[in-house]
Amino acid sequence: MDAAGKPKPGKWPAVVWLHPYAYSTGWSARSPWNASTAGYLADQAPSFAALVSRGFAVLAFDQIGFGTRLHESRRFYERYPGWSLMGRMVADVHDAVDALARLEEIDASRISLLGYSLGAKVGLFRRGGR
Repeated sequence: MDAAGKPKPGKWPAVVWLHPYAYSTGWSARSPWNASTAGYLADQAPSFAALVSRGFAVLAFDQIGFGTRLHESRRFYERYPGWSLMGRMVADVHDAVDALARLEEIDASRISLLGYSLGAKVGLFRRGGR
């Protein structure tokens, strides 16, 4: 962002936020748009506003079994016997990165995964499967 708070010209780097274990809230746990120091310390992660102010695009979504997708995991193994919930999470992250890379505003060579707890685990599996 420039001094006026407007995006700099050119393509943006992007961050895919991978939330921790938060079954009922998913990615929205602890108000990620809150840029306060208390919010940062409580959530152990930079706020979305802090990332955006540094020029990053941020993509956040609920992983299967969490937040708005809590019920998608119901009877998952009956419906998809050849899959695991973790495998679905990793595939979703792969799809999210692919979707970002196709946006003309995003620099596909500068897409990062950011998360802790469950999010870090999913990110590591995604990176290892690349």
